Amino acid sequence: MGIGQGYAYEAAAKLLHAYQGKFSYIAAIADADNTASHGLLNKLGFGYIGKAVLNNDGTALVVFILE
Repeated sequence: MGIGQGYAYEAAAKLLHAYQGKFSYIAAIADADNTASHGLLNKLGFGYIGKAVLNNDGTALVVFILE
């Protein structure tokens, strides 16, 4: 299997299920240009919060939250 075959979704969904109810929210960050990751996070139920620059090289990241 290659890109777009569901491995990331399956792995993340199982991990989220294992931690269900243990945290009030879970945060995720992704590169601002990585639309595949944005789609995955949306599919998992994360909501978009906004953009942030968290490193010295000025790379923009986006922040998602799952409540």
